[in-house]
Amino acid sequence: MREKTDKADSLLETLSSLLAIQTSKLPKKCGDGALALHDVDVEVPSRTVFTLLGPNAAGKTAFLRIISTQLYPTSGSVTVIGLDLSKASGAIRKRIANRSAGPDSVDHSHSLTNKVGMNTLGRV
Repeated sequence: MREKTDKADSLLETLSSLLAIQTSKLPKKCGDGALALHDVDVEVPSRTVFTLLGPNAAGKTAFLRIISTQLYPTSGSVTVIGLDLSKASGAIRKRIANRSAGPDSVDHSHSLTNKVGMNTLGRV
């Protein structure tokens, strides 16, 4: 039984040492040639809560769509939970949860406030 515990502890340690998200020189050009993102470098450690804040049209949605495999970057590199987006987008999709908020998503504002959502996430 101790061997299983040691293996689980080792796996948890390995997962904790991975970066949850890593981007390098990440750009995204829109159809009209405008840049939604320009050389974004981000490192988000595992087991942390990461928030994007910024004005409208700052590239927040484009960034989230890229790291959740809904949109591909123009160039640069993206790694999510140790997996390269350009080689393993399907594997990434199977391992992440994405709650989008936008005009095409269901309005949960009446039942889930940001504070409640963050408390729920913290318990997970």
